[in-house]
Amino acid sequence: MRSTVLILAIALLVVPSGATAGPILESALRAADGIVPASGQSQPRTCQQIAVMGEQDGRARQGMGGWFAGGLLLSPFFVPIMPIVAHTTEPVPASDALADLERDDIGCYTTGYVRAAKGKRVRASWIGYGVSIALWGSIIAAAAATN
Repeated sequence: MRSTVLILAIALLVVPSGATAGPILESALRAADGIVPASGQSQPRTCQQIAVMGEQDGRARQGMGGWFAGGLLLSPFFVPIMPIVAHTTEPVPASDALADLERDDIGCYTTGYVRAAKGKRVRASWIGYGVSIALWGSIIAAAAATN
């Protein structure tokens, strides 16, 4: 019973809530950032500012539920399959996010996006794998105790 409550508590912490900003709100916030100053000229954004924007989008758009479930379910013989996949693959930003950027800024944005989104993927898959190992360990311990 305690393990079920623990699993549900971890799942609620890992799975993102429905209160995250949607793409319409994100577009409005981006448009608000591009307000033209009184002089009439907009300030050019630096690569670092665009990378931060990519990190924000990476955190907002990358889900953790699938990576957690993969880490939980795909651990045969205690091999961390999903954490390995999360470490070796790179997330790709959505094309609608790249459409608003200049050609030279796409690399900066992608770097920030990958940094944030990959971190979420890796963290969720390792948490799922850890929960799986704990479940397998408790099952093995329970089976050993009954024999």
